[in-house]
Amino acid sequence: YAAQLTDLHRRQLIQLVRPEEVFAPDAPWQSYIFEGAQGVLLDMDFGLFPHVTHSRTTSANALELLKTYAPALASRAEIYYVSRAYHTRHGAGPFPPEAAIYLINNAAETNQPNDHQGNFRTGPLSVELLNYALTCDANFSAAQPKHFVLTCLDQLPDDRLPCLHDGHLRALLPEQLLPML
Repeated sequence: YAAQLTDLHRRQLIQLVRPEEVFAPDAPWQSYIFEGAQGVLLDMDFGLFPHVTHSRTTSANALELLKTYAPALASRAEIYYVSRAYHTRHGAGPFPPEAAIYLINNAAETNQPNDHQGNFRTGPLSVELLNYALTCDANFSAAQPKHFVLTCLDQLPDDRLPCLHDGHLRALLPEQLLPML
């Protein structure tokens, strides 16, 4: 990959920058958005072993960069947790007790079975796993304001979230989920 990056840089299609440049007082950005990678449940420190990635997928990396290079921004950083309205998983690994869910409007789904990741599975959203992920991330972001964003609501046929909570399958309105988190 190094040769490909070098070529893209040579052709001026990408710019390689150091953190000091990104967070410099004269940097052209007023806002920063960090993606937490593949989700907390795949985090190398908190994920469900052995089905983890070899990286930190919590807010730890982003907050560490901000604390090191832009402490004033770190104190004002807000965390947005984003989840589909249902649980997903590629291939093997822990998954909430499987219960069939019917999805609509998902013809453009890009997660397809493949040799590296295996089958793509969907199931009810697990309130307990969501709470576990939020608790893991709180190790780094306890002082930060937090927001929870649900996506893919248009893929549910009746505007209700299929959720597993306390071992029971429930159909919740989106606003009923937040008090459980």
